[in-house]
Amino acid sequence: MRAPVWSALLVIGLAGCTVPTDPAGMPGCEQPASGLNSTLVLIAQSVPTASQLPCVRSVPVGWEYDNFQARNGGARFQLIASREESHELVVELHDRCDVSGAEQLPSQEPGIRRLERITESGSGYVGVRYHVYEGGCTTYRFDLPGSAGRQTLDTVAGSLGFVSRQTLSRQVREHSDGRLELDPSPQPSLYPGAGA
Repeated sequence: MRAPVWSALLVIGLAGCTVPTDPAGMPGCEQPASGLNSTLVLIAQSVPTASQLPCVRSVPVGWEYDNFQARNGGARFQLIASREESHELVVELHDRCDVSGAEQLPSQEPGIRRLERITESGSGYVGVRYHVYEGGCTTYRFDLPGSAGRQTLDTVAGSLGFVSRQTLSRQVREHSDGRLELDPSPQPSLYPGAGA
């Protein structure tokens, strides 16, 4: 019988608290030297259907990673411009998104549809970028003042990426020498027929 990953962390994380996890505290796209990114595990467990998990490739110069939260049904973190508090990009994971009215964009990620809805593009660049894939959706909510808002969005969004659930599941098994599973199989009932 294989146990789910780190149930203590899961209980804390999915209660909606901010939790200190990996030393950097980020869901990095690269596998860490320790073998497993616990922040990424919490993100995966917050939306068990999501085939892709949002991650950070690198933090752009002048920006900071902040405010990780995970709870049943979703997870979020944000990147904030360290010198300008009004510049931010919030990354959220959900099991689904309403993309009505959003414009389809080219996607560099296999198996992921990319769309965008802009609500303001005059004095700033405000809106939502959607990444839709099997079992989930990741949004980038942005409010970027100034005429260079589109360019800023492309730079910051380019520092983000995805790790497949399959890859993280393999890392969990390898890290635990096969004792743990990211998505354990449901255990049979001790009382057959009790739910009938």
